[in-house]
Amino acid sequence: MRHSNRLQLDAALWGVLIGLGLAIAIAACASQSRSATVAGMDARKQEIQELWNKIRQDRLDNGMSADPLLDLRRPDIMQNSVAKIRQCPPDDSPPKTERCADVCGLKDSICDNAERICGIADKLGDDDWAREKCTSAKASCKEATEKCCGCLADEKPAAAPTGAGTGSAVH
Repeated sequence: MRHSNRLQLDAALWGVLIGLGLAIAIAACASQSRSATVAGMDARKQEIQELWNKIRQDRLDNGMSADPLLDLRRPDIMQNSVAKIRQCPPDDSPPKTERCADVCGLKDSICDNAERICGIADKLGDDDWAREKCTSAKASCKEATEKCCGCLADEKPAAAPTGAGTGSAVH
């Protein structure tokens, strides 16, 4: 009996050791494949990802959702360059208030990063992932531009009502 129990114990111990060895091997392979994927990622795509993450962080830091709320298929986003999207009306003047300076500074940061993302995406050609990041970045630029232009419009003095201050009161 004693010999039989010892054989069972040895077999169980070997089973545990083999299982542990397999678990370590699987974990090591999984770890290597993950770091190989990150290391093997095209440096240009890594830059796109970093810039896109900056845009998302800028949005979150300024009370916006992480991702743009605009329909990314809108023609004004899909067909226009970042340079065109980021423009306020032609009569735009520099911000007069700190609030608008902050809002327009956010626009500049987001749109600058969007331009860089789209420039890299253009160099990558028909890369769908890069195109999607460009479109998302352009939508973020569009939203930030709308906020900046709206703030600048609110800063402009309201036109005086017609007839005000003429002293022609009816008695």
